[in-house]
Amino acid sequence: MKTFGLDLTKEELEQDGTEYLAGSLPPCKAAGLDSLPFNELKKYLPRGEIQHSDVEDMMDCASRDKINYLETKYNYLFQNGLLSPKQISFAINHGYYTERGFEFSDAFIAIKSNTTRQGNSLKAPLQAIHENGLVPKQLLPLEADMSWEEYHNPERITDAMEELGQQWLEVMGEIFYEKEYDYTKEVGIVTAVFAWPSVNNEGKYIRVEGGYNHAVYRPKPQHFIFDNYIDEVDGDFIKETVSDFNFHPYGYTIVIGDPKPRQKVAWPIDLFKRFINIFQ
Repeated sequence: MKTFGLDLTKEELEQDGTEYLAGSLPPCKAAGLDSLPFNELKKYLPRGEIQHSDVEDMMDCASRDKINYLETKYNYLFQNGLLSPKQISFAINHGYYTERGFEFSDAFIAIKSNTTRQGNSLKAPLQAIHENGLVPKQLLPLEADMSWEEYHNPERITDAMEELGQQWLEVMGEIFYEKEYDYTKEVGIVTAVFAWPSVNNEGKYIRVEGGYNHAVYRPKPQHFIFDNYIDEVDGDFIKETVSDFNFHPYGYTIVIGDPKPRQKVAWPIDLFKRFINIFQ
C-alpha cells in the first residue's frame, strides 16, 4: 500500500504508556475554538500548503497535520484578543505571525521528530513540539526544487532556531497532547485515514476499509478534514467526508498550556559549591 508519510509500525512501537488520555490535562487556552460551527471555525484555518516540491513528496504529513492544528488554534487566540501584548509582540517580531496568520515550520518538526522516507508516527511530532517548541515557517521553507534529503537535512536547523523554539514555549505556552478515542466529541483531532477514496455524487469522500496511510487534521466532528493535498472537488485544502468515514481507532488532541518557566542556569559559584560538596 502506498503511504503518504504515515508509519503506523513506528506509532505502535512508540506507545509507552506516557500518553495522556483525553481529559487528563487542564483545558486548552483555545478551547473556545471547539464550540464554533465549522463555517465559523474555517476563518481560523491556515492557508494550506502541499507537502511535496516539484521534485518529490516530503512524506511529512504526520508533522503537517499538527502544524495545521496549532496554526488554527493560535489564529483563534490572536483574532479573539486572547494573547497578551507580550505574546503578540513576540509572535510578530520573530516572524511567526504574518499577513496570512500564524505560520509555523513543518520542516523543523519533521526533522526534530526523525521523519524517514517511510514517514513518521502520529506521536513523534507531538513529542518533538512539546520538547522543542515551534519556529516560523520562513526560517525553513519548502523550496520548489528541494529533494527529500535537502528538506530533511538536520544541518538546516541552527542553534538560534533551537533557542527560538524554547523561547516560544516560554512566551506563548507549553504544548501538550492527549490520546483521544471518542470521535464524537466537539474537539479537533489529528489522526490517520486512507488517502484518498473516491467521492460520491455529493462530493463527499466515501468510506473504505483500506489501511491507514496518511495523517490529517480533522477540525471538528462535522466530517471535514484539512489536508496537505488539494481537494479534487473544489480545489481547496478542505475535504468533506461521509458521516461514517473510516478513521484510525484513535487520534490526538493538542492542548496549549501556560508559558513554560525558564530553567535556571547554574552560575559558576553554584557549580563550584557543588564540586566542593562532592568531596566533603
